[in-house]
Amino acid sequence: MYKVLIVDDEYEIRKGISNYFPWNEIGFEVIGEAENGREALKIIQKNHVHVVLCDIKMPHMTGIQLAQILYEQYSHIKIVFLSAYKDFEYAKKALQLGVSDYLLKPIDFSFLEKTVLEVRDAIIKKRKNERKEYIE
Repeated sequence: MYKVLIVDDEYEIRKGISNYFPWNEIGFEVIGEAENGREALKIIQKNHVHVVLCDIKMPHMTGIQLAQILYEQYSHIKIVFLSAYKDFEYAKKALQLGVSDYLLKPIDFSFLEKTVLEVRDAIIKKRKNERKEYIE
């Protein structure tokens, strides 16, 4: 099972994504929820996380700030931004930080599923390549 962390300052969105999306059916387990980047970082420091679904605008530490830290210190973690903002600057910064995707709220679960499956496939591909390199 791949581990996912849900990060959003809006309780309803966090709970909705965590509880109503069929994570187990696609090979994921929600290991936690956080309402801002600081809380998320604490969870990440104590747990193995594969994917972070993260809002961009949050108090205390934004999704962009969290993505910057993950990019520098936890480069194996895949990030998908969730945002109500269609701001080009956010999307540009997300690309610079290696964010896997940028989904607009309200979240369409079919888009979320497609994105998460693509991220999972990228993780699998990376692992296969690492094993291949190790053997050679």
